[in-house]
Amino acid sequence: MIYASSKDRFKRELDGIQVELQATDPTEMGLDVIKSRAGGAA
Repeated sequence: MIYASSKDRFKRELDGIQVELQATDPTEMGLDVIKSRAGGAA
């Protein structure tokens, strides 16, 4: 619960954040994966 509330507070402090991505292993952190999940906006 501390993580969830801290994450929400942190996101509110950052202007311009429009997409939230979660990665559970390093293969999900490639630029091509990020671009596809962000709808090409990354």
